[in-house]
This record gives sequence, C-alpha cells and structure tokens, in this order.
Amino acid sequence: MIYNRNAPALEYNVAGWLRHFEPWTSDKERDVDSYLKFLDGQDVGDASWLDNFYRIQREKLAATLPEEVGRFVAGPEPIFLLTPNVVGDSSMLRRETIFKSQEAWVRAVCDHFRAHSSSKLIVRAHPAEQWVGAKCSVKMGSVAKKYAAGADNILVIDGDSPVNTFSLLPFVRAGLAWLSTAGVEMTVRGVSVAVAARAKYAGFGIVDEPSSVEEYFNLVDKWSGFYSRPDSEQILAGKRYLYLVFKGFSFPAFGSDFSAATCLINRMPFQDEHDRFYDILLGEEPMPDAIEVG
Repeated sequence: MIYNRNAPALEYNVAGWLRHFEPWTSDKERDVDSYLKFLDGQDVGDASWLDNFYRIQREKLAATLPEEVGRFVAGPEPIFLLTPNVVGDSSMLRRETIFKSQEAWVRAVCDHFRAHSSSKLIVRAHPAEQWVGAKCSVKMGSVAKKYAAGADNILVIDGDSPVNTFSLLPFVRAGLAWLSTAGVEMTVRGVSVAVAARAKYAGFGIVDEPSSVEEYFNLVDKWSGFYSRPDSEQILAGKRYLYLVFKGFSFPAFGSDFSAATCLINRMPFQDEHDRFYDILLGEEPMPDAIEVG
C-alpha cells in the first residue's frame, strides 16, 4: 500500500526516494531477485516481506506454453511483446504523451504490425484483469482482438489465460509497455523496452521514451532488424526502481485476510508507520516528501 496526500494517485518523488535508498547493496539486489522469483512462481526462501503480495501471474514461469502460443512463437520472425495496463488503474491518470489513450496506442501498434507482416506482435493483457474482476469493465484483450482481427502475425493473450507473461521473453525481440512496471521487469530481465506514456520510471534511463509517434514506430522498425539489449546501467536502474516501489517505501496496510473486518485502524500491520501517516495528515508532522502539483 502506498499512501498519498493532496496529489494524484501514486504520484511520488521517485528521484528523491532513489537517493534516500542509496547506496545499492547486495541485500537490495537479493530482495529484487526474490521479487522476480515471486513473479515467476518460484520459491523465495526466507523473503517473508513477500507474504502479503498477491500472485497475479496465471502460471509459473516454467509451465509449458499453451499450444497456440507455442506455435506462434516458432519461426524466425522478430516478436514484440505489448503489455497494456488494466483499465481503471489510477496510476494511468494524466499520463498520456504521444498517444491520445491506451486504446489509441493499441490500435496504432496493431495497425503498424498489420502493415509489417515480417514481424510478429503478442499482446498480453494484464493478468490482474482477472483479479479485479467486475471492476474492470473493459478488458484490453478484447480491445486488442478487435484491432488485430484478420492479422495472422498478431496474437492476443487474454488476462485470464494460463500464461506467465515473463515466460514469453525468451522469444521476444523487444517489449512495448504503456506505463506499467512490466516495462521495468522486462528491462531487468534483459529485454529492451519502449514506453508509450509517461511512466513513473520515466527519465531514469531504464527504458526508451520516444517523443513522437513517428519516433516510436521508427524505433520498432529498428528493433525489428537487430537485437538491442539493455546495458548494465539500465538494468541496475531498473532494479533500484523495483526495490524502491516493492520493498523500500511500501508496507502492509491490509488486514490478515484482506477483508474490512480485519482491517482495524488501531490494529494495523506496521501500526507505528500508520500512526505517523495520520500525524502527517493532521499537520502534526511536516510532509517529508512534498510534491508541488500544478
């Protein structure tokens, strides 16, 4: 849980927090490795801080790919992996840049690959669509299927499909993210990524950030011709960001079974941290990380 005050949802001073958690250490490296193993469905050993994390991937990394997916990734064509956000994710608010919306981006990318059949595109709808259930009234898998209809070089994998997103990476030339942390998670696993909106991790050299639609698709075409891998500095920057978000400044805020009945305001996990947050809300303690919002 990340709290905020008088600012857009999940808006925070990333640069300041990254400085706060310097220097990078072997313990932090190990924490990020544990987080990635968690995403992969692997044993995380004594990393008990992950006990409260929800496992959204629909399969373990080592699981056999569905037959349709296996057939699609066969062959010599370069493959790109597109990873949209869940519709309704508040972290998407006011984040559009070169595309009008996430749907406009998906449509433009599908149109581009339809016109460039020598490359392939996999659209992997966010597996958390299944988790949020009816709250997600628009499924990006359905949206993508509409724009990919009739294109043999585009495969859409619905959010509830039994696939681990990261099991696709060995077949992928590059990743195309809207702004989710999947962009960072692909980078630290050795896959170059371009984002299509203003991600929280923008500006830190983790991913490519095209400044126009033309530049975006020129980059896609360039990557179609050769493998471009993130360098060691990009991978380290990505790991520092993942540590910050998932371990550094997050703390459990739910009850023991994620229900309101066990989420008691005076008996929360990390009660001291909650008390301090309430003091900040009341103005009894200055905000330690204020951001000016225009």
